Amino acid sequence: MAEVLFAIPSYRRPRSLEALLRSLERISSGGDRVRVLVGENDVTRQEARQVVDRLNAEGWRFPLSTLLVPEPGLCSNRNALLAAFLADATADRLVMIDDDQTVSPGWYEALLRMRERTGAEVVGPWIEPAFPPGSPAWAYRSRIYREGVRGDGPVPFVPIVTGAMISRSAILRMRRPAFDPQFNLTAGEDVDFCRRLKLAGARFACAASARVTEHYPESRVTLSWALQRAYRGGNSNVAVGRVHTSAPLL
Repeated sequence: MAEVLFAIPSYRRPRSLEALLRSLERISSGGDRVRVLVGENDVTRQEARQVVDRLNAEGWRFPLSTLLVPEPGLCSNRNALLAAFLADATADRLVMIDDDQTVSPGWYEALLRMRERTGAEVVGPWIEPAFPPGSPAWAYRSRIYREGVRGDGPVPFVPIVTGAMISRSAILRMRRPAFDPQFNLTAGEDVDFCRRLKLAGARFACAASARVTEHYPESRVTLSWALQRAYRGGNSNVAVGRVHTSAPLL
């Protein structure tokens, strides 16, 4: 039996955060002791804290608490949650999930089985997009909305942190800061983080039955948003490449 921290960075998404927490309440924990910590990155509204307080009042299944993160930006939130994980000497594994996602009931056990089968220190999930009713057919075919890797077993690299199980030993070997502040207001912090894990010698695997759903609102199922995301992703990949190599970019 292990101690596991589910860490959720959140900013002004109370409805989707609640949907995620409701899905976490239905998981099979495989006998592990689960604790959930939500990083509240909005010191003004604190809508995430309100969701947590309400669910706790209802008798939510796992220990659930909020960490107020006053420094703006996703990297600040992720680093604060990571620091809380490392400060808890009893926590063996970290799972970081975004507040616009939900998980399947067997998601966590699938990660656990793959970890035991392969000895991987980082086990990634299978992420699928979900769109509002009436969304255009091209969105379902587009790779823009599909992240991570497709596999079931050891893989060379998992480029996402969301929904993945990460061993404490791998995090302790990483170069700091774990989430580089230069990506604080842009994309790419998760790829950079996983590159740091790779450089620290972490072993990776993907669990095909560890299903995570990423939910896209109607405002993001447009050609203009998809093109902007593709452009932003290309820029962030170049930025991550520059961090990790001194070779000239051709």
